[in-house]
Amino acid sequence: MSHLLHVDASLAREGSTSRALGTAFVEAWRAAHPGGTVTYRDLALTPPPHLDWDALAAAGLPPEQHTPAQAEAVKRREELIVELEAADELLLSVPPQSRRAGPARPCGRLIPPGPHPARRLRGLPASAGLRKPGGRVPAGRAPGRPGRHRSRPC
Repeated sequence: MSHLLHVDASLAREGSTSRALGTAFVEAWRAAHPGGTVTYRDLALTPPPHLDWDALAAAGLPPEQHTPAQAEAVKRREELIVELEAADELLLSVPPQSRRAGPARPCGRLIPPGPHPARRLRGLPASAGLRKPGGRVPAGRAPGRPGRHRSRPC
């Protein structure tokens, strides 16, 4: 039996594209997995607690030495971990971000972390092309290290 964890991160309750797409995906997933279960977590309604000193300090102590606040922080953290580990599949409904006013729109391209994909495809090392002819290092870059990532707004 499959289990899907659906995490919704949109603050908008109505008119949210990411909520609508997440709901459509869950309906299709349920049709494809008739015996499957879905756990829904709405981060706008029940946001996870921030990592605070109680949760951090509790990590280094045995359970019998926890204060009531530390015990509650550990309990909440464990609930979230169990929820994530129980899932066979994970759906993150995250709204697209835009730097300009107006309706949000999805980005036209996604850039994975690490060396540029074109360099990997050509078989070049990650540091290839960092030095200009004449041994000068381009502005904003250190020798042997990738430079600042520049991206256009979506």
